[in-house]
Amino acid sequence: YGLNQHQGFTTESIRYQKKLAEVSGILDLSDGSPLPVSLRLIPIKAPAEWKIIHLSFDLRKYVESQGMVEPGLTEMNSIARRSLTLFQDSIRRYQMDSFYQPISRIWKASITLQEMNDHYARYMRDPFLSEDFSDGNLVLQASSGVREDGILNLKGRVVSNLNLIFDSDYFFENGRWNLIRFEIELE
Repeated sequence: YGLNQHQGFTTESIRYQKKLAEVSGILDLSDGSPLPVSLRLIPIKAPAEWKIIHLSFDLRKYVESQGMVEPGLTEMNSIARRSLTLFQDSIRRYQMDSFYQPISRIWKASITLQEMNDHYARYMRDPFLSEDFSDGNLVLQASSGVREDGILNLKGRVVSNLNLIFDSDYFFENGRWNLIRFEIELE
């Protein structure tokens, strides 16, 4: 998220309760984006020394500041279908490169292309190779949408000759929703 690259912090409120302080404010990132932050602190020695015991970010407000508008059902279906199509195309070529290329920088920071190939190798066999998911009826669960943490979760199933269940998370960056997690199973 670029937390190590910030310009400053603006305190909005400070509350003290016995041996607990709660601080909320805005972390100004280097790109000018505001990131709402909440901290809980406890004193560790003298009253001037505190330890952070909890840190939370309002990522939903952050991605909204980046231009995110919550997608409607049609767009969520399109996002899910695009991921499923890229996944299947990569599986059929026995190489995850076209699936790997558009994923979020966040996921890329934790997985290499080779690790992704290894992770999804079990799908590089029938019936995933023979069935065309793009012909199936995609049904999203009602819980799909942007969560409070700013992550778009798309969960559902594709009903076709081969039924499958998927669960995927996306982070809004560079004006689009990019994958940060993708799970798929046969039903």
